[in-house]
Amino acid sequence: MMRTLDILSIVALISAASWTFHVKHDADLVETEIRKMERKIAAEKETIAILSADWTLLNQPGRLQSLSETYADELKLVTVRPDQIVAEHQLPAPPEPKAPDTDEIGAELVASNDVVGR
Repeated sequence: MMRTLDILSIVALISAASWTFHVKHDADLVETEIRKMERKIAAEKETIAILSADWTLLNQPGRLQSLSETYADELKLVTVRPDQIVAEHQLPAPPEPKAPDTDEIGAELVASNDVVGR
């Protein structure tokens, strides 16, 4: 009887140890993935900060003014007048889509039948 209890205890101990090792291993894998994602997030935040600084530098009014003066002949830019700015409801309506003619539909059907080989 004592041997059976000892064997069951040893099996239970080995099972608990292997389960604990498996859980610890899974936790280590998850922690590694979290660290990788944190590094990626930090790199993306740094990239965003660099791009934001670059955008701020490129959009400085003085720089844009000097560029527009330098390339005035090629760009042919003109000053915007206040009467050119309108609200959405003042814009003209987009053109209505043109319905295809029935002859065009028939020609398409004939062309598609020729391709299929009917």
